[in-house]
Amino acid sequence: MSTRKPRSKPAKKEPATLDELLEELAIHGQNFIDGEPLWDKLVAYGVELIPTLLERTEGDKPFKLVDKALQRILERTDPDTRGRAARLLAESITGRFSPKRRMMAIQALPHVSAKDASAHNLLLHIATDPTDPAEVRAAAFRTLAEMHPVGEQAERLLSVLKLYEDEWSSDEKMCDALLYCLREHAPRLAGKKLLEDLEPFLTHESERIRRRAIELLAAFGDVDTAEGLLALPDAPSHRSEIFEALKKIGSRPINLLGLRPEAFELFVGRWLRRSGHKKVKVERYCRDDGVDATSYKTGENASGEEMLQKWVVQCKRYSSKAIDEETLRQFAETVSAQEAHFGLFVTTSDFTAGAVDFARRDKRLELVSGKELLRRLQALFGAERYSIRVRE
Repeated sequence: MSTRKPRSKPAKKEPATLDELLEELAIHGQNFIDGEPLWDKLVAYGVELIPTLLERTEGDKPFKLVDKALQRILERTDPDTRGRAARLLAESITGRFSPKRRMMAIQALPHVSAKDASAHNLLLHIATDPTDPAEVRAAAFRTLAEMHPVGEQAERLLSVLKLYEDEWSSDEKMCDALLYCLREHAPRLAGKKLLEDLEPFLTHESERIRRRAIELLAAFGDVDTAEGLLALPDAPSHRSEIFEALKKIGSRPINLLGLRPEAFELFVGRWLRRSGHKKVKVERYCRDDGVDATSYKTGENASGEEMLQKWVVQCKRYSSKAIDEETLRQFAETVSAQEAHFGLFVTTSDFTAGAVDFARRDKRLELVSGKELLRRLQALFGAERYSIRVRE
């Protein structure tokens, strides 16, 4: 019986130089067992390795895992050296380097500067510079989509859409990147302005751009955008995208400020029926006497006998304007002229202190502010079914 010992594997030679380390990573970097110790050695070089890695995108010895290497280093960067890392990336974004190197640096920037206003401004400058290559500008927009611009930076994103409308229309890839970026930041942008500026892209000759524009509408649109989507000239060719957009819009709390005034009146009428009112009739703009709806509700007269009491209703879909005392005085006169028992005033905004005091004195009037309306709707239909969200 043989007693020969099995041969032991020769000890693996450790990479002695950075070049050897990168060569080993190119072979084993995707393998967790063999690759992790190599990645740890690379990360140990620190942020000063950033320019060297970026050079590998254009030199004689390319390293295909540059993006992963940058991510590893940047994710483990401590707060004290994060600023240095951001500056090294910013230096490689300048126009004196090749487009490929610049794009790699741009894509790495969110790992250290996602909330940095100076990084946002730098990327916006590149994205809107007509002298820069289109692929670099598109990369800047796609990277901005991953970052968190607020305030002035977010507003500048929106202004780009209108300012460079002709250029976006002629360059599909860049337009696509811009719309994708805006879609990611839609909650931070002014909805009404965005909807207006988006119109040329909803009827763009490029099907891809039209699709992106519809996706953008789905990201921020309220119920008021549904009608516009269904009325698009080529709606049949984008049926699936439109239905998906409507599904997303419908899955969010319905913004009552997104309803047209007459639609808001119909909504209040339906709410009254669910609240116990009977014979609800919504006037729908067919009269101009301060009455948007009439209804009846069971109550008691002075003798304690049960009876149907007439209510007149006025609705105001305001975003911020508070209902004042003079408006309520006129409404009280309408209640008397209609020979109604009570008057209900419903608004999405609020009432002034004078109006509230007037309603306390006139026991016939009931006031429902936006906050109170949401509370009652929540009691009837559950939480987060409706909202009153101002997006100007």
